[in-house]
Amino acid sequence: MRLLVDSVALGAFALLPFALYTFPLLCAKRSKIFCPMEDLPIIQKTYDLIKWYVPILHRLPRDYRFTLGDRMITGLYGLLEEMIQARYTHDKLNRLKAMNSSLDILRYQTRWFFVP
Repeated sequence: MRLLVDSVALGAFALLPFALYTFPLLCAKRSKIFCPMEDLPIIQKTYDLIKWYVPILHRLPRDYRFTLGDRMITGLYGLLEEMIQARYTHDKLNRLKAMNSSLDILRYQTRWFFVP
């Protein structure tokens, strides 16, 4: 019985990439609320920032990559998570004010790396 359950679970994970690519096509017929790819522009821009910035942080010297680099990557993903959560709450202003401090921290960390 355990082998059957494990093979079913593995089969579901094998279909996951297919589901991730076809879900936006399937939800095009539905309303905008269910489509994950039609996010707010700020969420898409933050996602693009992470895709651009994380490889740069991985090229940092070893002394900084595992301390400040990891903290910055965690902060970027945390910022994206907070934006997605703020999208679905009624009290958006308080959430956005809380995110402002996280964004300031990331700005100062970035400035430390790139401004002489």
